[in-house]
Amino acid sequence: MVKPRDSEAHILKVAMLYYEGGFTQEQIAKKFGVSRPTVVRLLQQARDRGFVEIRITKECSENTYLETALEGCFDKLGLREVVVVDTDGLPGKTGVAKASANYMARVLKTKDVLGIGWSTTLMELPNYINNLKVSPERVVQLGGGLSYPGAGSAQEIIFRLGRSLSSQAEPVNAPVIVKNKEVRDALLEDAGIASANGWADKCTIAFVGVGTADNSSTLVQCACLKAEEVEGMSKLGAVGDILAHYYDVDGKPLPMPWCDRLISRSFEQLKAVDNLVVLASGAEKASAVLGALRAGIVNTLVIDLPLAKAIKKLK
Repeated sequence: MVKPRDSEAHILKVAMLYYEGGFTQEQIAKKFGVSRPTVVRLLQQARDRGFVEIRITKECSENTYLETALEGCFDKLGLREVVVVDTDGLPGKTGVAKASANYMARVLKTKDVLGIGWSTTLMELPNYINNLKVSPERVVQLGGGLSYPGAGSAQEIIFRLGRSLSSQAEPVNAPVIVKNKEVRDALLEDAGIASANGWADKCTIAFVGVGTADNSSTLVQCACLKAEEVEGMSKLGAVGDILAHYYDVDGKPLPMPWCDRLISRSFEQLKAVDNLVVLASGAEKASAVLGALRAGIVNTLVIDLPLAKAIKKLK
């Protein structure tokens, strides 16, 4: 039996006030002396019973279709949002960096602890951080440094972001891969590095890049790893790395000879971050990004259009 307040006339009136009259749900609730959840239920009934038809009148772009398709494919693995960038003639890395800055401006909160990895795309991110009124509690480096400026050094990025965001930077003053385990263990006890790692444990949002398992890798270009070492990982099935942790196309982390010499956040530590944002550009990174998505560590993905198309074909 239909309740008096759930009569067809009442449902239509609520729907008309909301969709045509411009009333808010709170205003309708007050008008009829009901709770806001009741108004939500009535509006849902209006849609379910076909009284209201909601249509998108503007045709969606290819970017939007790819975003929703990828979100649908990987939402059960933790992916919440995909931003596909049409770079409009800009280099892919520049377009992705600019879009990532816009995303940061939209989601960053004062109480956030912002973690930063490395990549040449991330290196451009500070260029587009303008007039943000939110300053995170800290900007923290998630892994050791690379060997030369301009290679996407996390340390350089966090200091630039710290200045732009008026936030204190927490650097890791050590290479990402050191000589041996004893050196790694000693460095981890350093007060400065321990402080950075303590803040990294509190990280709520992080921006990281994705590397490839070939000679184009930033780790090879910076001489952190030798080409033959990365080639060895490729033979084991590696398709990419995040923070020098290599994984296969199914997202499974792979054993690495340098594991006990590595100063970097682990996959398990990255999974603990509320929002891990991965930046990448170029169709050649499709397998690397696909593996990262399947690993279940990516919450937000910012990529260019060619890469989005390539991932869609592979998945």
